[in-house]
Amino acid sequence: MDSQSALTVGELKKRLAAFPDDYQITFSGVLEFARLKKRGDKLVDVEFNQTVYKTKDGDWRVDAH
Repeated sequence: MDSQSALTVGELKKRLAAFPDDYQITFSGVLEFARLKKRGDKLVDVEFNQTVYKTKDGDWRVDAH
């Protein structure tokens, strides 16, 4: 997995520790959080209600489910 697209749960907790518990987290105002899904022994996937992908032309697309 690309190191820029993954971080450990510990790293995420450390980054979030700087903010109070009542702060909201947004995803660039575009993505809507759906769930956390365990995908392997040490892998958790953050899922959204949209699919984000790069087209063959190199453009980014966001499609709602």
